[in-house]
Amino acid sequence: AQATGFVGRRKEVAQVRRLLSSSRLVTLAGPPGVGKTRLALRTAEEGARRFRDGVWTVELAGLRDPSLLAQEVARALGLHDASISWAVDSLAQYLRDRRLLLLLDNCEHLLDACAVLVDSLLRSCPHLQVLATSRQSLGIAGETVWRVPPLSLPEEGSVDSEAVELLIARAASVLSGHQLDQDQREVAAELCQRLDGIPLAIELAAVRLKTLSIEQILDRLGDRFLVLGEGQRAAPAHRRTLRAALDWSYALTDEEEGTLWQRLSVFPGSFDLPAVDEVCVGDPLQVERVVDVLDGLVDKSVISGLRSEAEMRYSMLESVRDYGLEKLRSRGDESSLCSCHRDYYARLCLQAWEHWTDSTQPRWFERLEGDHDNLRAALDWCIENGEPETGCVMASNMWLYWEARGHLTEGRRRLATLLEALGSHGHARAKALWVAGYLALGQTDVEAAAPLLQESLDLATTIGDQESAAFATQYLGLCRLFAGDLAGAAELLEQAFEMQAEIGQGAAAFTLSDLAVTAMLGGDIGRAVRLYEKAVAMTEQGGDPWTRSHGLWGLGMATWLAGDDARAERAEKDALRLAGGIDERTGIALCLEVLAWISAARRDFERSARLRGAALSVWESIPRRLPRPLHEHAANCEQITRRGIGAERFARLVEEGRRLDRAAAVAL
Repeated sequence: AQATGFVGRRKEVAQVRRLLSSSRLVTLAGPPGVGKTRLALRTAEEGARRFRDGVWTVELAGLRDPSLLAQEVARALGLHDASISWAVDSLAQYLRDRRLLLLLDNCEHLLDACAVLVDSLLRSCPHLQVLATSRQSLGIAGETVWRVPPLSLPEEGSVDSEAVELLIARAASVLSGHQLDQDQREVAAELCQRLDGIPLAIELAAVRLKTLSIEQILDRLGDRFLVLGEGQRAAPAHRRTLRAALDWSYALTDEEEGTLWQRLSVFPGSFDLPAVDEVCVGDPLQVERVVDVLDGLVDKSVISGLRSEAEMRYSMLESVRDYGLEKLRSRGDESSLCSCHRDYYARLCLQAWEHWTDSTQPRWFERLEGDHDNLRAALDWCIENGEPETGCVMASNMWLYWEARGHLTEGRRRLATLLEALGSHGHARAKALWVAGYLALGQTDVEAAAPLLQESLDLATTIGDQESAAFATQYLGLCRLFAGDLAGAAELLEQAFEMQAEIGQGAAAFTLSDLAVTAMLGGDIGRAVRLYEKAVAMTEQGGDPWTRSHGLWGLGMATWLAGDDARAERAEKDALRLAGGIDERTGIALCLEVLAWISAARRDFERSARLRGAALSVWESIPRRLPRPLHEHAANCEQITRRGIGAERFARLVEEGRRLDRAAAVAL
């Protein structure tokens, strides 16, 4: 959703829609500030009905690592990377039968990676279409490149044009509905000519009407262009124009505003007020002035305010941020500001680590997700500046976030790079090793997980790191469980539980639930129920929803196997509400599966089929499959449901369930 109204571009929108009707890949190319993104979003919005499975926007400005492109597309599609990686093949499999439009925004800095990905997806997915924005074409077969022009300018003797229309519309907003008179419109027409019809430059000019007349704006802009033209004659005209608008906009800020603009440029993603207080305060900007100065930059359209529930976040256009970063570098302040930025997000991750196993867990998932681009930048800074220990601690403290929000591949890659650079022994290494092993387990990559976890255990034992030793033992137990060694898994999980209980580790309840899994799979249903009951009881006061939902799911499964359908359904619904609240997709899928089995046992076959379809859809979004030990129950459920309503109706209801989004599936 755009904060301001869309002005003009009717012909352009119609043209791009026509191109999309005949080409599966359309790239909107053009200089910064010309309006590529707004045009793409408008076109996608107007043409959305053509795409049964929707229009999905992938914002690439905050991504710098081309190897993570597939993961970023998966993230935008709402998928999680619980496979070993979201490679192109995984995306292609998910998209193969879907009719959707993929909007890739800001491709220019990832040009080769975007070209390879788009080419592969279009070859594999016959109903997929791609709309890209880039300063340069992707350069692949079948691409239709459409150069986005500036807004139309008035002809001689006229004031009618899209550029003037935009300036008038934004002026009315700035001036509380006041309209420019005829004389002012003539000046507006000349101003738009001087700005070459570039939307960003016009937007920046409009906000100055709060403090300057339109005649004063034109006079000042004229002086700026004259100076700039002498200094950068070789630059393209559009770059001279945009830089002039930014130079001029910067010149109209006071010392505090200009300083804050520069310092905010170290945030590649959106940011909140606490981050500004921690990173940007310092002479000449004092903490008690931050809100007023920030408000001034919002007024001047240097930054945009974004309401996120009860809090405000802020962001900068990429070209505005780049300009501020140039200024920061010219003063030699980039290094110190980036270090402050890194320190702030390292502290944020430490706070998250301290709360992963209490009731505030969901808030920390959301907090880190909102700052994902900033976290990436902070970790990059650690590697680029020879601080792998700080990076290891930070990435390790993001432990549960990497899995909960579907960033397993990125988390593993970050930790592998940092561990290689660290090279020394100590608590940071022991912790990073078991977190890396845990993330590998999250993708069922037991072969990679086991040696990482064993090295962590050996090192933790040597240096007396009880916490890392307990976690490493717990996840080594899961390695045994995944391999089918129930006795070996139970032995290690019991050891881990005792270690965690001794040091007061909040993960003990989850370990107990995993121990209950070994009992349930071993056929000791009574012991499984008792262990699950104990795990659930441990989470009643201030426990985290992830651990509690895991225990409730197991309790529902075990009580269903014991023949108590009513209690099983209550437990599964409670587990599903919790898992749905934090979007814990494996938990959601498992709960939907067991509820489908319970419905089938009660001969509610239509409900069972829909729930089974909903579960399949969630598995596909991870992508992951139902664990092998549970296949027998799923097969039995499908068999009796098919017999109950017939194969044709079963297939139709399963497909209905597959079309539900996760919220609708939880509601069902």
